[in-house]
Amino acid sequence: MGRRMVFRFTGPRGFMGHHRLEVLAAGEDRILLRHTIDMKTEGQAQLSWPLISRPLHHGLLEDARARARATCGLVPRQSVPAS
Repeated sequence: MGRRMVFRFTGPRGFMGHHRLEVLAAGEDRILLRHTIDMKTEGQAQLSWPLISRPLHHGLLEDARARARATCGLVPRQSVPAS
């Protein structure tokens, strides 16, 4: 447990920050997959993030969660909405 991956934004222009994925112990025989975005936007990204990129991002994140559950052999359950 306690594994982490960090991806720094290199584009598009106006997106500054990183994604972080962590696998954490959440009790006996349980794990928590945590996704965090630490990001600031400027210029056109201030409009494109909430209107275009964020909805697409949430869809991709849900797909990643489903793949993580399937990889671990877990039965899908209702997930907590991304914030």
